[in-house]
Amino acid sequence: MQKKILEKAFIMLGVILMLPGCTHRSHIVTKRIIVEIGKKNDVSFCAQEPPPITIWIHGTMFLKKPFFHEIFAQDALLNLAIYMDKDFYSHQIAELLYQQDPGQFPLETLYAFSWSGKLSAMSRFDAAKKLYHQLIELIEKYKKKWALYPKINIIAHSHGANVALNLGLIEKIYQKKLKIDTLLLLACPVQKETMHYAGSKEFRRIYSLYSSLDMVQVIAPQQGSTKKPFSKRIFPGHLKVVQAKVKLNGKAIFHTDFTSRYFIQSIPSLLEKLHELEEDYAQYVAKKIVLHIILQKQKSKYYNVATARKRYPLKKKLYAQNLFKKKDFRDIYL
Repeated sequence: MQKKILEKAFIMLGVILMLPGCTHRSHIVTKRIIVEIGKKNDVSFCAQEPPPITIWIHGTMFLKKPFFHEIFAQDALLNLAIYMDKDFYSHQIAELLYQQDPGQFPLETLYAFSWSGKLSAMSRFDAAKKLYHQLIELIEKYKKKWALYPKINIIAHSHGANVALNLGLIEKIYQKKLKIDTLLLLACPVQKETMHYAGSKEFRRIYSLYSSLDMVQVIAPQQGSTKKPFSKRIFPGHLKVVQAKVKLNGKAIFHTDFTSRYFIQSIPSLLEKLHELEEDYAQYVAKKIVLHIILQKQKSKYYNVATARKRYPLKKKLYAQNLFKKKDFRDIYL
């Protein structure tokens, strides 16, 4: 009984906190971008061309099971995602991106950065510092092989986005001339201590995607802030930051949906659409034009375990067992 009361209280708190985060009003001009999920880029890629580097950064880990902590309590590491265990979701993400666009996401330069996932600003800063030094080493190896500076793209979910933003501060400390071509932030809790790094010269361009139904994003606490203890959805205006509200078939999505299979499949096409708008970035910021990204896909038989159990009660036990055999980490990262 007490557990149900706490769950309802948490939901109500989330709704209350979510409403102020939806700062865009109906009188503001919007621009819709339609992205078809599963659309593959068939452009051939020459193996002799210098490949772009892509880095995936996961968010905060909330599960307290020893099994997960044994995996991620290790020192923060930048690994080729394809060499990770096939049951790890980082490996699955790498395969999905490669299948959709092998030219933009070649497996030999698609990395996953594993960090502690602790809900701590200091942990995120420490992780970013380790990522920075490992990136510098990777860049030097790349330059020796290809004789040029690599094009680096970072895709970061939730507080993994704040790990990435901390690179702006760390570059000021070590001054190794780090350059990030594209930083894609998925459901990033916008916080006072890191949001201004979005204006750092190290980032050529930044895309920040959010959903009005994402309560986790705005519930995330801001450490050391008393007047505004919770996070925001929107970054203050920077010319290089393009912010867009995401919907699936016209409906808002949840926090973990940003790491779902269908969303990962949409990333190559999504980035292509956003890159096409590069010349209009300054106009969007100046005119406060809000981008709406509409992901389109056919309705599937199952959306998640809850709906599967509701629609097919006789098969719920077998379905749940088969689902969790895959050790899909998507739902434990927030």
